[in-house]
Amino acid sequence: MFHPGSWPTAPRHREPGHHPAGEEDQQAAQAAWALGLGGAEQTLGRTLYAALARRTAVTARTTALIALGGATTVALAAVPGPYAHLAVLSVAAGMVRGK
Repeated sequence: MFHPGSWPTAPRHREPGHHPAGEEDQQAAQAAWALGLGGAEQTLGRTLYAALARRTAVTARTTALIALGGATTVALAAVPGPYAHLAVLSVAAGMVRGK
């Protein structure tokens, strides 16, 4: 019978050499850049929306933007990398969400 004090626990530190030095910091920086690019493109998407609204019907525009929003969300969830692909997807998603 196990007693609570004898249960295995996760290690509190990583084994030396398990991750290259700074890898987690680099991943956090890349994630921050991708989110920042998406935010910047939301602003661009809002700017371009007026031109889109003048050229398309409400139903067609709404359908296209919902479909593109779903597609970019699925792509961001499905594509593991490389970073450049994720950055491009983040930009596309930001433009669509900026509608």
